[in-house]
Amino acid sequence: LKYLLAGLLGFGLAVPAAIIQADMGMNRILHNTQWIIGAHVHIALLTGLYMTLYSVVYVLWPLLTNNTRLFSMKMSNAHFWLHLIGSLGMGAFMGMAGLDGMLRRHFYMDGEFQTFMILAAFLRS
Repeated sequence: LKYLLAGLLGFGLAVPAAIIQADMGMNRILHNTQWIIGAHVHIALLTGLYMTLYSVVYVLWPLLTNNTRLFSMKMSNAHFWLHLIGSLGMGAFMGMAGLDGMLRRHFYMDGEFQTFMILAAFLRS
């Protein structure tokens, strides 16, 4: 149930990001920045879709393997929290980089967005 609720949280966070992007004034600022990738796409996919799929797997796996319980509830809880914190953190830091003006598909030599990207990579790894 917690995976399904986290999936709903992910979609619940991705939809307002899409609504913000749909505004013409904001779209002129945010278009082609890391905001699109981080705050919208990664939150929708990593948190929304994947957590929903994990909930299906955690329900179906015991049924398909004729097992009555999971192998380890501690590992399931660790998987849940690490994935949730990592995906939301990565999306948040990529979104902050986009709001700060970091463009997609652009190489930055001076490292002005390095802090955002290091934190995003650390949280997702």
